[in-house]
Amino acid sequence: MRKGILPLLGLVAFFIMALTPATTFAATSARTAKAPSAHIFPSRNATPLLSSSSTHIAAALSANANATANASAASPVLPYHGGPVIAGTTNVYAIFWEPTNNVSANYNSLISRYFDDVGSSPLYQNLKQYPQADGAFPSNAVLAGSWVDTGAYPANPVLDSDIQTEVTHAQNVNGWTSSGNNIFFVFTEKNEGLCSGSTCTPDITPTIGLCAYHDYFGTNTIYAAIPYAASPTFDGLCTPGAPNSTAPAGSRPNNDDADLTINLTSHEEMEAATDPFGNGWATNPIANHYFEIGDLCVWTFAPNNAQGADVVWNGHNYIVQQEWDNSINTCDLSSNHAAKYYTIQNLNSHEILDILNASTAQGASLVQWSNHLGVSQQWDLVPDGTLYEIVNRNSGLVLDDYHSGVNDGTPVVQWANHDGLSQLWYLVPDGANDQIVNFLSKRVLDVYHSGLTNGTPVVQWTGHNGASQQWSFNAVKPYYAIQNPNSGLVLDVNGGSSASGASTVQEPYQGHGSQQWALLADGTRNGSAIYQLENLNSGLVLDDYHSQTTNGTPVIQWTNHNGIGQQWFLIADGTHNGVPIYLIKNANSGLVLDVYHSQKTAGAAVIQWTNHNGASQQWSILTTSA
Repeated sequence: MRKGILPLLGLVAFFIMALTPATTFAATSARTAKAPSAHIFPSRNATPLLSSSSTHIAAALSANANATANASAASPVLPYHGGPVIAGTTNVYAIFWEPTNNVSANYNSLISRYFDDVGSSPLYQNLKQYPQADGAFPSNAVLAGSWVDTGAYPANPVLDSDIQTEVTHAQNVNGWTSSGNNIFFVFTEKNEGLCSGSTCTPDITPTIGLCAYHDYFGTNTIYAAIPYAASPTFDGLCTPGAPNSTAPAGSRPNNDDADLTINLTSHEEMEAATDPFGNGWATNPIANHYFEIGDLCVWTFAPNNAQGADVVWNGHNYIVQQEWDNSINTCDLSSNHAAKYYTIQNLNSHEILDILNASTAQGASLVQWSNHLGVSQQWDLVPDGTLYEIVNRNSGLVLDDYHSGVNDGTPVVQWANHDGLSQLWYLVPDGANDQIVNFLSKRVLDVYHSGLTNGTPVVQWTGHNGASQQWSFNAVKPYYAIQNPNSGLVLDVNGGSSASGASTVQEPYQGHGSQQWALLADGTRNGSAIYQLENLNSGLVLDDYHSQTTNGTPVIQWTNHNGIGQQWFLIADGTHNGVPIYLIKNANSGLVLDVYHSQKTAGAAVIQWTNHNGASQQWSILTTSA
């Protein structure tokens, strides 16, 4: 938000802020706590979690429609107000103000690494849709400098005037200068409070506490103030957590407190890039307040990986909130909007979310079950504003709490999508897992009585951070049938075998796992992408027998050892009946996948052969339901 306080505050809370007199705290007796112009990142308890974000979006859509002459649905939630963005490359200067070095072991280095990684990330590249009047847009960010200041704080808390003084001090010491492309981040150490006007960190104003903010002073000094998110005195209110739960949550993919501060930093960096001076990209006024790209998505995350991260940039794990994407009117972490399916596994039982008896009927119960690779165990997270609908791949129905119940133990079922609040969910990072929270009831998905067996119902329950309430999201690989247009048959493993060395043949497609293949990206060779082809049934990969390079060599499946004989190029070769076709070329031999003697019969062997561009060497790659 402007003075970028990370906005979790709801409209009611903002009215409270507007009407609340300046808070009296001892530190202001000799110093000035100016009225805030900044965009503030509010703490989690400032209003019921996420209710503000959904309210902001609904209000923004309404306000923008009313402000548009034809009130068209095309009016964006975040309109442009005519001012500059930080176009091109942003130069970031990190100021670590640490008088007593009261920070975690890798705090400064991890935050610096984040600044090195974020500029090329999909999240930052999503800012290209937010240009300024001349068409220039934020395109990159680099860490231009960092400095550790061990000078004492004036008091606890530090005020915004102290932050501005510290920025000026850092500039004087290091020869840094202000410009419309430079931003100065001031990081304070553990348990140091911070105030912007009458709003402070949760240790001082817990009801309307802030967690970070961005602003500017003078004509072009852009800055952000970032407290130590994991400060014990903040009582967990600047880290993720489920509502109505005193149990701690949050995620540390690098096992350091810096992970939690990086989430605050990312929020402020994205907002400052798109609205550095308060007249860039933000909502139209809602109750006399503006909301920026991060405000509408505050405390919303994508599923965690096994390290507790929801993004991986340059091989490094981070947990960062999503940001608003005008192009799809929802929160997002990248510009890639392809559908993705997950299995959702319980930490306690290691079983998978499933629909009882793989039913496609409304009202069928959500249960846990051993992983059987069925589509009833596959789920799509469909963004809906700041929240998700959780859609079953088998039935197309969405998860719903039964009869919109709000009590502990209410069953969770699948139901036709009616856009009800009981069908909306959000994720709370919790170590390497997530809690799945219902927006209406504010209760989390839980396995009934922490059961361990197949068929145990999954219900909603007050969050207690137990293992039965923690879930991991495992992306389902997309599988394909690889069809020969000459014969109309598909690539199969002979006899449906799961053994290493089993040969491949062509057979009529019947949906068997041995006929379905995942394309696993495996880097490049000579500038062209290469893939491994992994069989769904066996988990083995396509290989040329004994890495031979001669015509007629059988093509088999084998344990993945990442050898060159297991790597394949997909070379576009036109279309067949309007469907793209490919040559599948082995990286080791340079020969292509072929059907022996161009046969059209079931069971014919699949081999490798010199490319003659015949129809028996052309393959269509068709999506399956696996």
